[in-house]
Amino acid sequence: MKYLTLILALGLCSCSTSEEDPEDKNDPDKKDISIKKQIIGRIASVSSSGGFVLIQKYSAGKMPVNTIIQTSGPGGRTASLKPSGERVRNFFAADIVNGEVQIGDAVAAYFDQQKRRRDTPPTKYEVKSEKEDESAESPTGKDDPKTSD
Repeated sequence: MKYLTLILALGLCSCSTSEEDPEDKNDPDKKDISIKKQIIGRIASVSSSGGFVLIQKYSAGKMPVNTIIQTSGPGGRTASLKPSGERVRNFFAADIVNGEVQIGDAVAAYFDQQKRRRDTPPTKYEVKSEKEDESAESPTGKDDPKTSD
């Protein structure tokens, strides 16, 4: 019984000393990077010259800006794509950076899941992206009801 008590006491002491330093959590130089892979669509068309593809996106919204997108097909075939910005409904154009693609290949994007601190202002790319979303939803700007005072 004495040995069991001694082992439990040592175990509890060792657990209490294994905490991370609270100063490390507040250090802005240290970033917790977590990347999430998500299937976002499929290859709908490949250009005859092989320079670009059309991606059919499965969900609503835009393609990630300034990111490399990966495709994968049967037999381990992979390619890297970079969205070019052109869009028609849920079809997006992307340039082939390297690799080989075929119609039907899965398209995956890698998203940075790092949470931005609330006191950090949005970057100029995030502001630009939000403005583009608003203009795409209401191109004329006349859909917004004006309130009278």
